Amino acid sequence: MKIKTSSKLNLFLKVISKRDDGYHDIKTIMSEFDFGDEIFISKSSADSFNSNMVSTGPNLVEKALLKLREHVSVPSVSIELKKMTPIGSGMGTGSSDAAETLKGLNDFFNLKLDRTMLLKIAAEIGMDVPFFIDGKLALATKRGDELEAVDGVFKKALVVMDEPVISKNIYTLLEPSDFDSDEPNTLILPVLRNYPKVRDFYYHLQNIDKNFRMSGAGGAFFLVGENDYLNQVKNKVSAKLKMIVDIRVPEVGYDDFIFSS
Repeated sequence: MKIKTSSKLNLFLKVISKRDDGYHDIKTIMSEFDFGDEIFISKSSADSFNSNMVSTGPNLVEKALLKLREHVSVPSVSIELKKMTPIGSGMGTGSSDAAETLKGLNDFFNLKLDRTMLLKIAAEIGMDVPFFIDGKLALATKRGDELEAVDGVFKKALVVMDEPVISKNIYTLLEPSDFDSDEPNTLILPVLRNYPKVRDFYYHLQNIDKNFRMSGAGGAFFLVGENDYLNQVKNKVSAKLKMIVDIRVPEVGYDDFIFSS
């Protein structure tokens, strides 16, 4: 079985407060788009996992299999991950890989897990993973695992990235004053303080168009607009990754979600 994964953009991301359980309450709208990795699942006499990605430990695809086995018996399986997306992007590509692995194994072995159970297991893997069970466009609250589908329309977005943000948990770098910020993405504040190369890239983008926003914990940024204008901007941006994609935005309140600060 061959599976194509996807990515997401956080149209906005507000970190509201720190929770007693160590996580944070957030409010964000996530929009899925077509940019991802490839996963290959096949029967095997013994478990095997291969990837072209350099890793020092189990990644989310392996974690998905382990978490799945805590709930249901899964036969020995061979999984191969062909990583084609950049790490440290804030576009949820690792979470997407995990969610698609869950769904793929469920279908491949006819495990008959329903959506509710898939969402439960996904939440045990990581906070962005449940979104990719259904994808499309959703409002996420609490830890990011409470999801509500949002009616959307398609728009064009320019997605750019130059340097990754590699952090096990960027939330630990938040300062008390950050929670009161009116930034569209609260996490831009600790990123700008701690990642000089990403900060320089952000200022480069701001000099071209001040409506660029960061997705997730960075280092990808995006700009929503008309295709002709986005192509003009794309030509001005100096970055390792530049692409114009189709994303969903809220059908109602689009300007508030995308452009208000």
